[in-house]
Amino acid sequence: MRRPLRLVTALTSLTLLVAACSGDSVTETTGDMLSEQEVQELFTALSAINGAVLPLAAPQAAGPQLTPIPVDESFNESAPCPSGGSLSVSGNIKGTVDDETFAADLEFDLTQDMSNCGVTTASLVQFTLNGEPDINIAGDMSMSETDFSGSLSYTGGFAWVTDDERSGTCGVNFDVSFSSASQSGTYSGQICGQAVTDPS
Repeated sequence: MRRPLRLVTALTSLTLLVAACSGDSVTETTGDMLSEQEVQELFTALSAINGAVLPLAAPQAAGPQLTPIPVDESFNESAPCPSGGSLSVSGNIKGTVDDETFAADLEFDLTQDMSNCGVTTASLVQFTLNGEPDINIAGDMSMSETDFSGSLSYTGGFAWVTDDERSGTCGVNFDVSFSSASQSGTYSGQICGQAVTDPS
């Protein structure tokens, strides 16, 4: 049985590989500064946890579907972080999904929070993360049998400490747009006090 929101989950997680998280207002970046490499590695580690938290199934109905299935999914899910603590995602995904063709038009309004979430980056730095106050992902996505496109906006931030005795808060104000038809993606904004812009 096909589950279109598995693809949504994967795509949302992929944006976290190049970008970040969000909230209703942008947290001020304070304390020790993280390097560009550390920011990239941190969000790569977080993307794996997000994939375990976000909803994985669309509503199922008996018989062939001749019209799109309405989606209005509210949820509040959490998953353990690799080195203790937890990451939770709550919010709503609404729109329509054709369970046979995967065609979909969806809107996201998600809030991510971290509670003593422990992750280790590729450089073997141990981070402990807490919401400051939280992380929200808002946007939209359209999918057909062959293509997908959309945009996501990230605002907010989090507090962090490391096992090498650094600490601070990380503000995030970031936009991502993507299209599989043109095999393109653009991003711009700020993460942890660093300006990040699509290099193309």
